[in-house]
Amino acid sequence: MEVDDAIAGLAVLLADPAITGKERALLIQVGATLYRLGLNERVVAAFNKRGDTAQ
Repeated sequence: MEVDDAIAGLAVLLADPAITGKERALLIQVGATLYRLGLNERVVAAFNKRGDTAQ
């Protein structure tokens, strides 16, 4: 599963008002971790692309 797809799935879960308390807090933490991973992937890809064009 791609990171973006996992983030989208978490967003759907978090939109459910039945998910509360510790479960909601855990999903938010997981979402934050996935967001950072996805952002890191984009930064690395952009850096590598920039390096490819510099040669």
